[in-house]
Amino acid sequence: MPEENLLSLKQLTRFSSNIVDNVSSLKVQVIGLLDKVFPEYKKLFCDTFGTTSKQLLLNCPTPDDIIKISTTKLANLLSKHSKGRFDKDTALHIKEVAKSSFGIKFTTDACSFEIKQLINQIIFLESQIDEVSKEIRELYNKLDSHLLSVPGVGVNLAPIILAEIGDINNFDKPSKLIAFTGTDPSENQSSNKLSSNDKTSKRGSPYLRHAIYTASLVAISNEPELRAYYDKKISEGKHHFVVLAGISRKLLTIIYYILKENRDYIRYDNIKDNQN
Repeated sequence: MPEENLLSLKQLTRFSSNIVDNVSSLKVQVIGLLDKVFPEYKKLFCDTFGTTSKQLLLNCPTPDDIIKISTTKLANLLSKHSKGRFDKDTALHIKEVAKSSFGIKFTTDACSFEIKQLINQIIFLESQIDEVSKEIRELYNKLDSHLLSVPGVGVNLAPIILAEIGDINNFDKPSKLIAFTGTDPSENQSSNKLSSNDKTSKRGSPYLRHAIYTASLVAISNEPELRAYYDKKISEGKHHFVVLAGISRKLLTIIYYILKENRDYIRYDNIKDNQN
């Protein structure tokens, strides 16, 4: 059994992931409602769920709500939550857009109420994410795993990867960690013969697999050796996701050795890698 801190880290990272999924689901619902009552809204802010936009939706989620509020009150609301970036001119522009909106004109009261409730839930859950993230960082710092030295692995991914792997001593070679993650090539069985293909097996922890794929995307942007590998395989006609799976296996091999040897990652070409 893994030590208690690892088990606690696993529980909290999965809890955080579930909250993030819930927030994403709520945002989809808000977008769906806005498309009905205020389809032009998405052009008003670069981030519909930024602080200022959320506060506007919390107070005036429909064109009718915006038309009814005075320009002064609207400008004050925008200025307060944008720290002065939005002013009276912005308020006037939003009012003009609201007046010319071609959103539906029925059930707007119900939609207004629903949007406000959804935004309240999003704000609450995002505050929970902040609290859980703090607990996760404190637990991760106690474990000193060196994962932050791995290309593509940041403060959000490192705790997930460590928690899902657990005790590295459960794996006696990198290929077993790769198989555990589900990024190993799948096999087809025909006429009692096994043949591998470009698809991954997708066995093991989906949390770990998603974290490794995300890290791989970041790594090909800031690690020259991995970028060169990516470009070479793409030039050979390999699909993006096939190459990404290969990079994921390379990252898992790096992770295996730094966890086994309890040291920072130094250079990619110094890591023993039996993967192609």
